[in-house]
Amino acid sequence: MMGNFTIQNTNSYAVKDIQLDCKAVAASGTVLDVMSHTVYDTIPANGSKRFKEVNLGFINSQARRGGCTITGALKF
Repeated sequence: MMGNFTIQNTNSYAVKDIQLDCKAVAASGTVLDVMSHTVYDTIPANGSKRFKEVNLGFINSQARRGGCTITGALKF
């Protein structure tokens, strides 16, 4: 799975090492895989950063859609 996404930081402080959980979902709605990934970068306070072609790992061949959720980050 390759991801293109923008992370927006609405905090009054910078964050780093953003943790993502990414799900691959079958046509039936069944969650096939949950993959964890960390973006080792910093996002400035009240800023955003675009990430292109991030390799998030292999996915099940039956996956029809997917998405990621931010699950954590460290204060910088």
